[in-house]
This record gives sequence, structure tokens and C-alpha cells, in this order.
Amino acid sequence: MILLGKFNNTNDYDRGSNLVKYLLWLVAGELVASWVPGSSWRVLLLRSFGAKLGSKIVVKPHVRVKLPWRLKVGSNCWIGEYVWIDNTEFVLIGENVCISQGTYICTGSHDFQSPYFRYSGKRIVIGNHVWICAKCIILAGVEIGAGTMVAAGEIIRKPLAERTLAIDGKLLKIRGK
Repeated sequence: MILLGKFNNTNDYDRGSNLVKYLLWLVAGELVASWVPGSSWRVLLLRSFGAKLGSKIVVKPHVRVKLPWRLKVGSNCWIGEYVWIDNTEFVLIGENVCISQGTYICTGSHDFQSPYFRYSGKRIVIGNHVWICAKCIILAGVEIGAGTMVAAGEIIRKPLAERTLAIDGKLLKIRGK
């Protein structure tokens, strides 16, 4: 039985910054998530709050990042409209990665067997040359190997080996180069 009235996040979770920085990010994050066109100013704002972003990064309108200081993205990456990086833990994204529209990347969860619904988070690692198609969900603890493609609408709960195609709940090996 879950007793949410007894939930206490202060013992289980460290946001990784002071309260002032976090509150400033809440305001700045709304700008990043806005409809205003342009990518370079979004990248600059994310970097100014501690995101480690490579060169030639495209961040489309309506992108949400919970904690930019827990985000590292390699060069030549695209992050599509309405992507939500809900990163209470670190998210590491390799180079030449496309994260398509509406994808939800979530590093946090809760222990449903704990009566106090204890926080449980794990980092997410996305390798080089990965395409995560539209409306996917990537859950805590997942590592996606290089050269992998996740088809639209997939929910990824477990690690994916390199050169895997995740489609219709199945994992297929990608052949070729």
C-alpha cells in the first residue's frame, strides 16, 4: 500500500544545484520551451545553465529540459519539437543523434514497493548515430547502443545493443555497415 502522505523527497533526491539556480532555470526553461523560433539562442541558454552541448546542435521550439546541468549532448544532434528531457539524473547523448518530435526521456521513477513511494532514478545513455523516432518513451536506466533506431511510438524499458531496430515491441539486428 502506498502512503503518499508520508512521501519525503528531501532525503532521497539531490537536484544538483542550489535553489536560486534552480528557480532561475524554471523561468529560463519556459523560454526554451516557448514557440519562439530559433535554435542558437536555446543552445546558448542551455549552456549558460550548465548543459554540455557539442557543436551544430539544433534545439527546436517547445523542448523541455528539467535540469540542464545534468545534460550532455555530442555534436551534430537534433532535438525535435515537444521533446521532454525529464532528467532528474544524467542524460548523456552521443554524436549524430536525432531525437524526434514528442519523445519523452525520463530518468526518474519511484519504488512502488516502498510504502513511502521512495524516489528511484537512473541515468540514460544514448550512443552515437542513433535515431529515436517521434513519440517514443525512453525510461530510466536505459542505454541505447550506437547505430540504433527506435521506431515511432516505442517504449524502451531495457538497454538496446548496438545496431538494433526497436519496432512493434521487437528488437531486430541491423545489418550492413
